[in-house]
Parts: sequence; structure tokens; C-alpha cells
Amino acid sequence: MTEAAARWRKLVQELEPNLPADRTLYVKPLRSPADRIVSDLLAVPGNHPKVLLVGARGGGKSSELRAISRLLASQVRTVEIDLDRSGVSASSVSAFDLLYICALGLLRLLPDKDAEALFDELARVYAGGQEEQKQRLGTLRTALSGLADFAGMVAKTGLAAGSLEAGAAASAVGAAAIGLRLLVGDGGVVAESSPSGRLMQDICAKIARSVREAVRSPICVMVDGLEKINGEAGERFRQVFEQTRLLADTPWSAVIAAPPCTLTQTNCVDGRGFTTVPVWGFDPDEPSNLRDLLARRFDDADLDPSRCVAPANSNASRPRAEASLATPCRLRGAPSSACFPRKPRPSRAIMSTSAFRSSVRRWGGVSTPTTSPC
Repeated sequence: MTEAAARWRKLVQELEPNLPADRTLYVKPLRSPADRIVSDLLAVPGNHPKVLLVGARGGGKSSELRAISRLLASQVRTVEIDLDRSGVSASSVSAFDLLYICALGLLRLLPDKDAEALFDELARVYAGGQEEQKQRLGTLRTALSGLADFAGMVAKTGLAAGSLEAGAAASAVGAAAIGLRLLVGDGGVVAESSPSGRLMQDICAKIARSVREAVRSPICVMVDGLEKINGEAGERFRQVFEQTRLLADTPWSAVIAAPPCTLTQTNCVDGRGFTTVPVWGFDPDEPSNLRDLLARRFDDADLDPSRCVAPANSNASRPRAEASLATPCRLRGAPSSACFPRKPRPSRAIMSTSAFRSSVRRWGGVSTPTTSPC
């Protein structure tokens, strides 16, 4: 690897391109579905609508999910669940697992005594009545300590009880302090009409009733982290959302960032209790939003995009996205030695639209998908 390439990789790490955009980094695309989804959820909260955000990987599903959560916060009690930061593998989690996780997240909203009693029932059902399996799930505090929200925060009960060691808590940056414990199943799909499916639905309904009585407002569960599925997105989508109604029939509203679309398979579950909403990212004719997006990322990483620098040795094997972004940035306030060796070039106020389109997939999780979802 050349010195210039090594420096560029370091800059990429500074920008943290794989993290979804939070409130300060989010730029609303023209075709953002957030406002429409919030309006639909608030119009019929008693119907418990379920929304799946679908689209290509890097298309902005996670960023839109967070925007929806912020818009709902003043009128709905939201429960945010980030599977990735909770240490849950998207390639193995089932609908039965997700239902347990959602119910566990709802227990955050209850007083400790009520939550512990309901967790005991929930864990017993999830473990299939086997006491040894139930013990593997740990206590309520242990379970909540492994469940991360969109900010990467662990549940308040786990911290308040001092259940986390100081060193473990300090090292958990953007993730739960410990991974969420799940049971290893046989990999099969649990139908909503099966005995275990009915028992899980019953305890989830009981938890939902208790939460509504406690908070006196509609509840909505937001789930992210189903993105990292290598080559299995289509099959996992069918197993979790199409082949069982466990998640569709829950007595709460939900917005879920679905596994990414593929170029070879199309899945649709609108007739299975879900409303699928495509997330398109930015249109090619909105360069001002693209400029704003990258400017916020550079500013957050303390990089100055107004300085034009060029890599010392242009490497044809380097991805075009990295090459286009390597051109306009240097560390703000850093000496010339901190930048790529550069040749004199005319200053540019912005990158070209084509350069933005080729590079934006790496920044903020918003882009124009390469394939139509659902």
C-alpha cells in the first residue's frame, strides 16, 4: 500500500462512513418517506401498523429510521433496538428471536418490579419451558444490559444497579456493554399458529397491555441492524417477514429496516401485515443536499473539504469513490505534511454531481439505490 493510500484509509476511518446519520449529520432527501410514515402511524395507532423500510444497502434505511423515531418521540413512546450494536447476528436471528427482543425492549418502559415478573414469563416461553435454557438468558438486568438503542446506550436498569463493571462500561463505545443473549434454535420458522408461537404472542400481548397502562400513550418499536447479511438477504427476508406472521400480528406499531434488496430477487410482504416503503436516498438532481451531507461529515471529523489535495500516486485499483473523496479534503488546521502530497490545482467550491453520486454511498447511509426495492 502506498503512503498516500494509507493516509486516505486513515481519513476514511475518521469520517466513520458506516455509521447512520444522527440528528446533527442527517440531511433530508427530497424523497424522504419519514413524514409520510409518521403521519400514517399517528393516524391509526390502534391498528398497530407495521412498516418495513426496504432498499439497497447504503440507501439510507437506518438514517430514515432514526429520523422517524425523532419525529414520533413527542407523541409516541418509542423503543429503539439496534441489533448490530447489541451483538446480534442478522444472519441467524429469526422472527421468534426478534419478537422476544422487541418484548424485552418494551420492558424498559415498566417499573422494575413489574418488568421482572413479566420477564420471567417471557424468558420461560422463549426457552420453551426448559429451565436450563431459561437460566442461560440471565436476569432482566443482564438482558437489558445487552440491548442497545440507536445511541448505543445500555438500558438504565443495568447501569443503575451497577451490574456492569466500570472497565466494561467504559470500553463500550456505540454498543451495549455485553452482547444480548439469545438461544440457539433449530433454524426453523416458528408459525404464528404453532403452540410456541401462540404462547409468545400471549406474553407479548400481556407486556404491551402493561406498557400502555403505564405510559398512557401509543407505543412503537423501531428495529435496525438487519443489514449485515452476506448473500442471504432474500432468504432471510422471506423467513422473518413472509413465512410467519409473528412480527406482523404484534399488539404494537413497528418500523423495521429490512434486509437489503438484491439484484436477483424481489420480495414483497404487503399482503402479510406489513407496509413496505422504499428508501431511495438522494435524487441525482439534488446536489445541494449532497454537498450539505458531505460537508457535515467532514466538519464532524474536523476535516476541511475546501483545500484541494491530490494523491501522490494515482492507483488505478483504488475504488473511484475513495479517489473522488481523497481529492478535496485535508485535516483542518494541520500542516501540509498531514495531507497527501499535492500538485497546484484550481480550487473547487464543490465536487461535481457525478463525483458525489459515485462517492456518497459511503457517507451517511444515503444514496440512490442501484436496484428497485420490493
